[in-house]
Amino acid sequence: VCRDQGSFQWFTEIIREAQSELGDLLEVNVYLSSVDALGDIRSVMTHLGLHCYFKKHKVDAITSLASITHYDRPNWGKIFKMLASTHEGERLGVFFCGPHSLGRTLGVHCAAQNGSVGNRANGTSFVFAKENF
Repeated sequence: VCRDQGSFQWFTEIIREAQSELGDLLEVNVYLSSVDALGDIRSVMTHLGLHCYFKKHKVDAITSLASITHYDRPNWGKIFKMLASTHEGERLGVFFCGPHSLGRTLGVHCAAQNGSVGNRANGTSFVFAKENF
């Protein structure tokens, strides 16, 4: 999660290399939180164009990553539920480096998902790791 592309740009090469080496073992979701994807007609058209580009080329037009960029704030509850159902029975690592408040939020979501009846039943678990500088 970054406010704008410039804040994230330095990290894209590292992620690109990791995606190349790890393939399906690494799932990256990039969120640019200062952009309102559906705020006006120009944003809607740009958003649709970027999605079409990704579908055709399997690479994001902005970051050149093998995962599409989301232009809003993440809905953590929805994301964790989707990951739990997509990766049923797996142990998922959640790695974070950033502000303490966001780290606490992610830690709470990991713990909540680990405690949910559905995830205990299907064997999915989340392991949270963070680094703060």
